[in-house]
Amino acid sequence: MTEEDVEQYANRPDSVTNPTPRTRIKQFTGDNRIIGTLLLSALAPSVPALSDLTIRRLSALNYGSVTAPIPGREYGILDNEIAEWAGRFPEIKEAGTEANPGVRLELSGVDVDSVIANANVNDNPGNRQALARRILVEEPDVSEGQLVDQLQFVRRGTERSVEVVFGNVADEDELPDQRTSRPPSSRPTDSPTRRPPT
Repeated sequence: MTEEDVEQYANRPDSVTNPTPRTRIKQFTGDNRIIGTLLLSALAPSVPALSDLTIRRLSALNYGSVTAPIPGREYGILDNEIAEWAGRFPEIKEAGTEANPGVRLELSGVDVDSVIANANVNDNPGNRQALARRILVEEPDVSEGQLVDQLQFVRRGTERSVEVVFGNVADEDELPDQRTSRPPSSRPTDSPTRRPPT
């Protein structure tokens, strides 16, 4: 399995037709997400969802990463996988009780504060807006235009198109009111006009 295989599965899963590598890549991707969650919990232990990770919460945070032949048994598979990892890698520690097992990742030899400080350079409004734009474009099929972004969808059997405007609605300089209002020519003609109350 190569990095290109994983990237191909991530971007075009239907293009991986051979079931053997497809299964291996899917398992690798799921394990990678679980390890990523453990790494985040070690880097940001004050985040409530990531502190004191139990196997159940780790499974819920990575829903779909572990699959079981019988639905609902993913928790047991993940518990066994964590136990195997803990036996192979001393940084992965089993925690919790037998009734509610947990897991944690101990980072040794890593200056966590400097890693987080270096990441703060990327935490700015422009990058946040770019991330929001990228997520919005990927999820509901927004097509990126040159000047505006359009979202195509079907509502009540009719194809519709809306203009997507990115910005901070609380900041009038960044997103003035005229950017979020429809021009009079685009208003539907079949709806009654509203009159101010008398």
